[in-house]
Amino acid sequence: MASFWDKVKETLKEKASTLGEKVGEYSKYSKLAIQKYNLTKQVEKLAADLGGRVYTLFSEKKLDSVKDDENVLNCLLKIRGLENEIKEIEDEIKKLKKEKNQAKET
Repeated sequence: MASFWDKVKETLKEKASTLGEKVGEYSKYSKLAIQKYNLTKQVEKLAADLGGRVYTLFSEKKLDSVKDDENVLNCLLKIRGLENEIKEIEDEIKKLKKEKNQAKET
């Protein structure tokens, strides 16, 4: 028969293991959330740059050249790429939440 201290020791090991798993889950989530935030900030900066460039073309009465402007096209392509990365991160966050909910059910 296990002694009281053996039971305490075993319980502490189990709780420490569970705590380690939880910290790992929150660490993954936090890392993804920070990545998403940083990418969103990049999109916002590019959108501001894009707006500035379009305004410059407008004020120079060259609005017809927006679709052919290299700066405009580069901003649009970068924004699209960043939005795809954000989508991937959001999907990963959803996956982590789903796994967490499934773990709670079992």
